[in-house]
Amino acid sequence: MTTQPNTTVRFDSDLDLVKRAQEGDSDAFASLFHSHKARIYSVCLRMTNNTAEAEDLTQDAFLQVFRKLATFRGDSALSTWLYRIGVNVCLNRVSAKAPLEKMTEAIDDRQYVDTRSESPASWRRPSEMARTAFFVPA
Repeated sequence: MTTQPNTTVRFDSDLDLVKRAQEGDSDAFASLFHSHKARIYSVCLRMTNNTAEAEDLTQDAFLQVFRKLATFRGDSALSTWLYRIGVNVCLNRVSAKAPLEKMTEAIDDRQYVDTRSESPASWRRPSEMARTAFFVPA
């Protein structure tokens, strides 16, 4: 008879740690963090390809885990639940960055008018702007 004792033991110990953490045991949560942080960091690093951002996202993921630990029902393995939280945190960061990048591009593409002349021929890019120029929306 072959079983996978490491997987079963880890699953059982994770569930025990979750229950203890749900009851307010900070050491149990610390144990969960230390046993799963490398896997979540790996997911974040693959999704961002940036070590500093992956570290921030890993921290954000575990903050989310801390906040939502009471909602973990144990229907699936804790590692599956953590993986999904890590992915969602990364996707949320990407979607939050997208409007900022578009806004930055839009600002870079806007035109400026020299106050000394009202003609469109005097419109300049920001790098060509004189001190007396003012912003005119495109």
